[in-house]
Amino acid sequence: DQHDRPGPCIAEVEVRGGVLHLDKKIEGGGDLVTKKPYHGFELKFEWKITKGCNSGVKMAEVDYGSDDWKARFAKSKYRKTPSFASKAGSLLLQDHGNDVWYRNLWVKEL
Repeated sequence: DQHDRPGPCIAEVEVRGGVLHLDKKIEGGGDLVTKKPYHGFELKFEWKITKGCNSGVKMAEVDYGSDDWKARFAKSKYRKTPSFASKAGSLLLQDHGNDVWYRNLWVKEL
């Protein structure tokens, strides 16, 4: 199979019925981070958040190094990290302190 499941996470999560739940009541919280680094990839998952939650999903399809990439990067909070996305790295689903549920997470390297 060309898909990998994300590796261990650095978050305190509840797993029930194949669903990962970042529970805001669990002390510590944390981000879900893949063990394996990726560069070119396709990521698919189902997710649910509580009302008012900031743990949403932003999707952007751009070619790394293109003028579009450079323009978006210059406006991003990562602009002070020149090496951001320039090499393989872990995928991260951020915890912003609200309840978030994830299931059917799949990563396919391109």
